[in-house]
Amino acid sequence: MGNSAKYLTSWRQHILTYRIPIFSQTERYIDFHGKGAELGAGTCWLASLLSKNPKVDHVSIFEIDSQRIKLARTHFCRLFGAVTGKIEFFNDDFHSLPFADASLDFVVCDAALHHSDRIADLLQEIHRILKPNGVLLALREPVLPSLQPLRTWKRLTFGWRERLLGDIEKTYTKQEWLRSFGTAQFHLSFYEYFLGTTLKERIVRCLRKWNGLLFSRYFFIARPL
Repeated sequence: MGNSAKYLTSWRQHILTYRIPIFSQTERYIDFHGKGAELGAGTCWLASLLSKNPKVDHVSIFEIDSQRIKLARTHFCRLFGAVTGKIEFFNDDFHSLPFADASLDFVVCDAALHHSDRIADLLQEIHRILKPNGVLLALREPVLPSLQPLRTWKRLTFGWRERLLGDIEKTYTKQEWLRSFGTAQFHLSFYEYFLGTTLKERIVRCLRKWNGLLFSRYFFIARPL
């Protein structure tokens, strides 16, 4: 992972263009408050934004890549104005979390759930630590299109470069996501999002009636049953 000024600037621009605009659309559905955790936090941009919310007391972040945690500490938390006193860093896996049952108000993740090879165990663990009125927000998780043979093609090719390097890149249909969340005793809702930040995203927005059929623009909100 590089850390040149050019690389960091490019990464920052990607977050500003593609990630923060999605998160801004979720806040109309969720009242973030209390204590929470970010799983697979990467550069911690999401935890940084949440830490600035006066109703959020504490955010524990979990990231298995120590280099990303280092970048978060030295660059991205400062860049996104994090209230660092509210953030606690864990350089660890997210399948076994050091929290008491029903102790967190929220869990968030950005393109993290599909990197688990034990999605059922992960969702059950999230359910365990959330309060009965808690919430899980998942951004940018892959949802396979319903149209065949596009669905099969996407399942075969999604994240192929990363898989060659040994990374875990799982893909699921809407029905498969619903089944996994339901088994873990969550009610899962899909919310469409569309951006206007690039020409490609504006074109996709014009094709929104095809969302779910040819492509997917969704974020997930799940609440314990």
